[in-house]
Amino acid sequence: MQQEAAALQGDAGQDTAAAQARADTLAAQYQQGEKQLQRLEEQTGYLKTALAAAREREQEHERRILAAEAEQKTLAALLADTARHNFWQGSEQADASALWQHIRVPEEWQGALAAVLGERLNARALPADFQPPSPLPESPAAWFDREAHAHRAASPAQALIHQIQAEPPFQVALAHWLEGILCAPNLDYALAQRSRLEPGQEWLTPQGHRIDRLGVLLHHADGGNRQIRHRARHDEIVAALAEWQPQFQVARVEAEKLAQQQAQAETELRQAQTEQRRLAAELSAAQQQAGALAARAAQAGQRREHIAQEQTQLAQEAEELACAAEILAEEAVSLEDSLPELEAESRAQAEHSQQAQQALRQARQAVLEADRRRSAAEIEAHRQTQQLQNLAARMAALVQQKADWQQRQSELALTYAEDNEDEQRLQLEELAEAAFTLEEQIQAAAAELAETQEQGRQQYARQQALAAELPQWQQAAQTALLQQQEALLNAKHFHDNLLARQADIAALEAEQQAGYLKTDWPQQIDSISRRIQALGAVNLAALDELAEARERDGYYQNQRADLQSAIALLEEAIAQIDGETKQRFQATFDAVNQKVQTFFPTLFGGGEASLHMVGDDLLTAGVSIMARPPGKKNSTIHLLSGGEKALTAMSLVFALFSLNPAPFCLLDEVDAPLDDANTARFCNLVKEMSAQTQFLYISHNRLTMEMAEQLIGVTMQEKGVSRIVAVDIKQVLEMAETD
Repeated sequence: MQQEAAALQGDAGQDTAAAQARADTLAAQYQQGEKQLQRLEEQTGYLKTALAAAREREQEHERRILAAEAEQKTLAALLADTARHNFWQGSEQADASALWQHIRVPEEWQGALAAVLGERLNARALPADFQPPSPLPESPAAWFDREAHAHRAASPAQALIHQIQAEPPFQVALAHWLEGILCAPNLDYALAQRSRLEPGQEWLTPQGHRIDRLGVLLHHADGGNRQIRHRARHDEIVAALAEWQPQFQVARVEAEKLAQQQAQAETELRQAQTEQRRLAAELSAAQQQAGALAARAAQAGQRREHIAQEQTQLAQEAEELACAAEILAEEAVSLEDSLPELEAESRAQAEHSQQAQQALRQARQAVLEADRRRSAAEIEAHRQTQQLQNLAARMAALVQQKADWQQRQSELALTYAEDNEDEQRLQLEELAEAAFTLEEQIQAAAAELAETQEQGRQQYARQQALAAELPQWQQAAQTALLQQQEALLNAKHFHDNLLARQADIAALEAEQQAGYLKTDWPQQIDSISRRIQALGAVNLAALDELAEARERDGYYQNQRADLQSAIALLEEAIAQIDGETKQRFQATFDAVNQKVQTFFPTLFGGGEASLHMVGDDLLTAGVSIMARPPGKKNSTIHLLSGGEKALTAMSLVFALFSLNPAPFCLLDEVDAPLDDANTARFCNLVKEMSAQTQFLYISHNRLTMEMAEQLIGVTMQEKGVSRIVAVDIKQVLEMAETD
């Protein structure tokens, strides 16, 4: 045992220390993995946000570029369509470029240049020997000699030609056509400086107005400069595209880079999550192993303590056995002397057991005989009871039959009183004879019934006697059973003594009779126990039912506790709701009361009104209104007139409506009981409130209808045919003013 205890101590200590060290290492790795996982999650979230922003920038650049390209294509198509002039269609010069395609003009002077040049904006640069087609087309056209050279003096600084950038030979043509045209910032300046103009010169404003020394030509913009505007816009778009395309490429590259970084980060995150799950599983397994080893170590400690206790106990038992051996040696000598006495006692116990068996058999037979007699008595009693019931029913039938015969006899006596006396006498004699026979049957049945009742009473008395004797026999059987059990206990005690004294039990048992061997006792005990149990029903499931009842009681107690908790929670919620309801009701009541005090004087032109609570509890209190129109001291609202009651109700309704105004308010003939003065005040209030709410009202009052902006009515021009007629008052007034 000492070696086993030492082995247990060494193995358990080493395994537990190793498992705990591995669990600590895995826990540290798990904590480090959690930090790494958190960092990767933050990095992934940042990359997702950055990628979304980069994708948004990329899409924004793409949308701008696509829109610009679409506009560029549209402008290019417009410019190409404008370049193909009708005059030049079908000729060799149809593909020649126009003047406006080779010039650049500031936006503020585009309209002015179009006003000056007109059709010359579409002029072609052609050879000097160009001959127009014959006959000439009806559409306008312009061209110039592309080989011409400028021979004029330099233009002034304010000349329009300095605002235009043109390619040769278009520069020569423009200088010729725009010679003498000076730029003025506005019409007033041109009019003020017209005296400074030299012959052949004129002022031109950005609006296209032309002013010379003799007069003024005002220009109305008609879109003639659309070619120049389209070309300028086309150039702007081209420049913008040249700037946006690199930005779009940079945004796309950045988005792709962020997408790759995000994919890599998500891959690392998944790997970290997988590794973290693996570490968690290993940590859990290591902790379980460490716990199991700790439990084993604890068990080993307990086992060591148990071994130590066993060693101590074995030492004590060894000492006790040595003492017991000495005592047994002494008792062996004593038993040899008392063996004859024990054998005599054994024979006496056997005789006593035989007597108990005989008494038990007699008691059992008596109980069985009592049961048999009781069963027979019960059967006989039931039979006699049934016979008694049959006789009673038969006797009742005979009595009824007798009554029927007597009634029939009376009827015959009354019916045939005036008939033949002989025939009547014969019938009466027959009836009397039948009645006599029936009376004899009734008496016989009554006698039989009495005899049966007497037999039933005797049988009942015998049954009661047997029932009284049954407890005695049961008591006798119980006594015999107790005697048998006592004999068995004595025999067992005697047998144990014989074994303790090492007596020759086989020789003693051989001397007993074969019918009373101890091997038969358990069977007889079981048989007697079964018969005793058959005497009366015993609820063997009482303990189970008690346990089940206690279980149900515990369940109901838990349910009761849950219900009480729920009731407490509901009461708390109800109290909170009541408190909030009171608070909101008080606030709403105060707000409505304040509004009533405002609307009432407005509708009445004075006076006062207020709301009062009826009752102390806000949840059940009623609300009354106190209204005093100007010049009245009424004690109750019932003293007011119909119009005053209507205005009071309106003040309350408008006060409630103003707390939570809706987009629409429908009024149905609320002005019916009002006179003209009150109607006017009502209309003024509705106009004031209509700034926030649209009022729809039904009225027959002229003053109220005058306030409306739109009237909708029902008319019946033909009998049974109605129409809806709508009139917009504002539109009617505008038409009247126009007429």
